[in-house]
Order: sequence, then C-alpha cells, then structure tokens
Amino acid sequence: MTLRNVFALIAGLSGLLMFDSNTNAQSQLVGNSGFETGTAAPWVLGGSAIANNGYAHSGTYLLWLGGMARWNDSAYQTVTIPMAISSATLSFSYNISSAETNTTALDTFSATIQDTNGTVLATVGNLSNLNRDTAPGNPNYHQQTFDLMAYAGRTIRIAFASSNNSSLVTSFFVDDVTVQTTAATGPADLIPHNLFVMPNPAITGGQVTVMYSVANIGGTAAAASHTKIEIRDSANNVLNQQSFVTAALAGSRTTNEMHNLSLAGATPGGYSVVVTVDCNGEVTQTNRGNDVSAPAWLAVQAPSGLIIHPIFDATITNDTNSAVIQNAINAAIAAYEWQFSDPITVNILFSKMTNGLGQSSTYTGTIAYSDFLAALAGDSMTTNDAIALNYLSTGTGNPVNGDPSITLTTANLRALGINAFPGNNQPDSYIALNFSIVNLTRANVDPSKYDLASVAQHEINEALGLTSALNGVNNGAPVPNGAVRILDLFRYDQNGARSYNTASNSQAYLSIDGGTTDLVRFNQTQVGDFQDWYSGTGHTPRVQDAWGTPGATPNLGVELVGLDVSGYNLVCAVPKPTIISMSPNGNSMTVTWASQPNLTYQLQSKTNMTGNWSNSGSPVTASGPTASASAVMTTAQSFYRVLLANGTQSSAIKSSTISRATASLARQTSAMHERPPQSHAQP
Repeated sequence: MTLRNVFALIAGLSGLLMFDSNTNAQSQLVGNSGFETGTAAPWVLGGSAIANNGYAHSGTYLLWLGGMARWNDSAYQTVTIPMAISSATLSFSYNISSAETNTTALDTFSATIQDTNGTVLATVGNLSNLNRDTAPGNPNYHQQTFDLMAYAGRTIRIAFASSNNSSLVTSFFVDDVTVQTTAATGPADLIPHNLFVMPNPAITGGQVTVMYSVANIGGTAAAASHTKIEIRDSANNVLNQQSFVTAALAGSRTTNEMHNLSLAGATPGGYSVVVTVDCNGEVTQTNRGNDVSAPAWLAVQAPSGLIIHPIFDATITNDTNSAVIQNAINAAIAAYEWQFSDPITVNILFSKMTNGLGQSSTYTGTIAYSDFLAALAGDSMTTNDAIALNYLSTGTGNPVNGDPSITLTTANLRALGINAFPGNNQPDSYIALNFSIVNLTRANVDPSKYDLASVAQHEINEALGLTSALNGVNNGAPVPNGAVRILDLFRYDQNGARSYNTASNSQAYLSIDGGTTDLVRFNQTQVGDFQDWYSGTGHTPRVQDAWGTPGATPNLGVELVGLDVSGYNLVCAVPKPTIISMSPNGNSMTVTWASQPNLTYQLQSKTNMTGNWSNSGSPVTASGPTASASAVMTTAQSFYRVLLANGTQSSAIKSSTISRATASLARQTSAMHERPPQSHAQP
C-alpha cells in the first residue's frame, strides 16, 4: 500500500461500512427474484430446487419446494432494508399442487421474516396441503404481500420452508419474489442507527471502534452537521465524548461512519455507547425526538494478554466470500493471541488489493536506543530475552551503526510499556491482501495459489514490529544513516560478524546470540524486503519469506522468536530445568540438568519431604545446553531440585521513564511477493 493509498483510505473512512444502500425513488432489493438465471444465487437453498417444469408464474423458472415424501426444503435470501424510505413491501406468488386428499394438514409450507441468525421475526404465511390448488401453474397462483417497514434499517432474511410427510406428496411453487421500497418524502430528518462497537469486550487503556449509520429519512437534503459519540459508565457519567463532521446528506440517503475513541480512564465494568446526530442543530428538522440512538452495551475488562483487533473495510465486507475471509484472518490472529501475554491491543485495518500478494503500511515511533534497551531489559521474561540482552551493547549508540536512536512500530512500543498510539485515532497498521490468488481455507488447497493465513500473518508480523531500516534500499546503495529497526540488531553474516549492508552477494542471518547460532537467512535482494527471509532454491517455506510458495501452508515458527526478543512476551518460552543425572562423589552429589545458555540456575536440597529447601552453593550461569552444580550430602537420604533464578534486574530498570516516543507514518511499506518466474529465481 503506497502512502497515497493510505491517505486516500484515511480520507474515505466514512464509507467503509456499507450497512445500508442508497435508495432511488423506488427500488427492488431481491436478487434473482424470478429465478430466471436457472441457478440459486443469491438464494441459499436447503434441499429445494430451481425448476423449469412449465409451472412458473412468469418466465421459465421457479422455486420448487416439496414434491418428495419424507422431505424438507428451505430457501432464503438476505436483504438490507434501507432506513430512508417511506414504504417497503414483500411480494411473492405461490401455487400448491398436492396429491393429498386427507382433511388434515400433513405437508406444510411457511414464509417467514428472519434475522441473520435464522430467528423468526414474523410469519408471512403458513399453508399446507389443505390449501392445494385445482392445478399446478398459472392461472392458479396467489399473490402474498407483507409490510416490511418495521424492519427499515435492518438486514433480514426472506425465508421459505416446506415439510412433506411419508404419505402422498405436495409441491409448493414460489415465483416472482420482490421487496419494493419507496424513497422517503417530506423535510429532512436525520436519525442514527446500526450502531456497533468493537472489540467488545474492550480493554482498559485501549480504544474502541464505533460504527454507525446516519440516515436522512426525509425527502429534502440535510445540510452538513455534526454527530456526537459518547461513552458512558453505569451511572451515566460521560467517560469520553467526541464530535465529528457529518457531510451534507441528500434526501432518502444514508451514510456510514466509523471513529475510534479512547478508553483512557476506564475501569473494568459495563459501559454504554450513544450516538447523537445533528448535535449542534445545523439541520432544520420537524422531528428531533429520534436524534439519539439506543445505547449499545460495552463491556470493559482488564487486559490479560495480547489482543489484535481487526477492522475490515468495505472491500472485504462487501466481498462475496467475506465471511470466509474474515474467519481466516481471525484464525491467523488467534495464533498470536494465545502465544503472547502482552496486555495491549493492536488495531489493524484490513482491505483487499488486486495486484501483488500482501502489503502493509504501519505507524512507528522513534526513541533513544538507551531508553529502548532499558525497556527491553525491564520487559525481559523469556529465555530468548535473556540471551538476546547479553549481545546488545549498552550505552547511547545502537550496536549496528552507532546512531543514538531506534524506530519501532507503535504496537512494539506499547509491548515494551511505552504509551505510543497513532494520531487521530488511526489504526496501528493498514494491511492489504489479494484474495484472488490465495486459498481462503486449508480445507482444499489449490497448489497454484498461496495460503491466506500465512500471507496475513506475514503482514501482521511487520505491523507488530519485524522490520528493517534496509527495507526499500537498492542493492549496492549506501546503507541509511539514522535510526535502525528491531531486526537490524540481530543481523549477522555467516562468520558471526554484524551484517548491515545491501550487497546482493552478501549473506545475512537472524541470530539472537551474537552470530553463534543462525536461526534463518535473510533476503538480500532489493525487489523483496530486506527484513524478510531468504526464499531461494531449496529453502523451507516460512511465514516471513520474501516470496510466497504456492501450495505451501507454513505456520509461525522462527517469527515468534523474532517477536519475543523485540519486546513481546512469548508464553511458556522458558522451559523448566530438567535433571539429566546425579553422580555421588564422596560426601557430595553432582547434579546435571538441561539448561539454556546465559540463564542462571540454583541447585537446592533438603533431607526430608516435609522440610524446607536450602540453596546448595551459589547460582550457576549456564554456558551451554547442560549445567552442573554440587551439594554436600549430610545424611543418607537427600532430595534435590533445580530452579531458574530470578536474575539481577532491579526495579529501577523496570520503572525506567521513557518520554521521547514520537509517532509518524512509516516511510517504508512492506510487501510479501508472489513467487517470481523461474527466470527471476533468487540466488
């Protein structure tokens, strides 16, 4: 996503949520209303059939329910009734042909209005074999109508269903299903509706996205006005309120708006969100009693772990595969939420793109390297953290190019305890994905397409912080001066020396132990991102590869290590010490256990199971995969255990004050690429 596209997206936020459609003087909302396409879409069928058996009310095709013994059929279509209308009427024609002669209703048919979960809101008609016609087809059809004005501004289902018992069969024919709406008339009248708040529950100290529609249910244009959003506590005290501009709105038109509000100062409990339209009284209205929305309930709770809050714009919510796409992205997000325990919320806006594979643009903040190091030390909780800190130089200059600063994403800053948010309540990152060339699920993998879950995770990693200052620099060009990025701190060549260059013939590896252990090779080609992994011949497909591999379904692996040492807290990343052997030698016992290099352990002993544990000697700092210590044996029976020591970090480090974070839109965008043609194979 280019910066130009980002700003265009920001400017167009009011059109992201297509709750309602604008209406003309009169509109027909049902798709394939006469079934003349010969197929079902956009109808959803359950056992029923689209038929051209000569019995249509008009045209050639009709919806055929029943006609088989011991058989149930159903069909429904989802429609959104606009708010700004003066009438809305459902109409359909039906014909019943039955072989039953019984005077009891054995085969039944229903027409209902349902919500999007299938709950019946109203019954349009209940019929049976008792209502059979003298013959199938015209002129034996009947027209049924139903007033839908009660559902203005709502999304509903128009549903039909039939059930045949085990005796003689009944056929229920349905045709020419329409929902006709008429535009509103009279003076301008603005009302709020379709209020929705997410995430819910939300987290104290985070923010919520409030989405709603403003409808002009009059026939006269409304002038530009202001709309107010309030968050109120259980005692109706206002926690936060903001007013936003609502553009001039023609008669019988609806606009959709979305804004982020902070929950700063909120404590765990129940809150309500209320929207008031025309809060400054710019619009002349005959009815001002409907300017305030019904409250939307909001639960606020204390943070318990990482939350990634996805916002889906209209290019996704209006996609025919929207539900599947959102499920895949939510599943990709869940992998982070159970892996990391950081009590923060990260907001990401997802959209659709039509070229490339995936791309992100993310807000960042630049702070002093010394402040970063203090925050990283104070946040250290895992084995990886302890190892990485030993190889990050202290002082004012970073160990890569000596610059006194480092740039991190706003999400990464908050993971380190630094209160940094994008300006104007914007999301932390914008991610665009190309759904035309990906497998939306892993149930049926097309080997020529890419895996949506891993493509989404690739971009999420960059939003969380896996970036390099080399990204966007051409091969052979001078390396950039100034602040480095997080992955630049862990970039080493094959000989264990720091590697911070753009030479295409160089090798660079991710290493958290000073170049001793190479975890994965970095991409070193300018047409990819320098922060991504090498994707050349023979590589193992990974989430953060510079080029995706068609047909592969990689999961997060080494990427978790990168995020862990960047300031995120990987759950259960420190294994419990496991005793490998115990060797008596005279009056002492030598205990050997599996260890992690650079972590400190304490051997303890006691002489009975009910006694207290005592330290045996001084703490031992492991230098390899095993460590040993000895304890004096004073009795014939002793018990031993090994504990991971707490370390020597002081509370002063944990309370280090960092006040130099500044937020700005990242000057680099990051992309995951399709696998290039063989002629462009990577080295």
